Amino acid sequence: MIEELNPEEKPNLIKEILELQEGLKALIQRTESVKNDHDQMQSGNQILQTYINNLMSSDVLSSANGSKKEG
Repeated sequence: MIEELNPEEKPNLIKEILELQEGLKALIQRTESVKNDHDQMQSGNQILQTYINNLMSSDVLSSANGSKKEG
């Protein structure tokens, strides 16, 4: 197909293809970066959820034992 193009069109088409490839590379890098950020945030959220669950569990245990001060 590219052989059928005008000699003037061929360099422009090649230039456009290279530009599109660079754009695609940039999008892939951005996607990987966002995925890494997401994974880090998800890990942090899991840690926070575990911490909250532990706090809630210890609070429930404290209340059940009557060791909580009434105010």
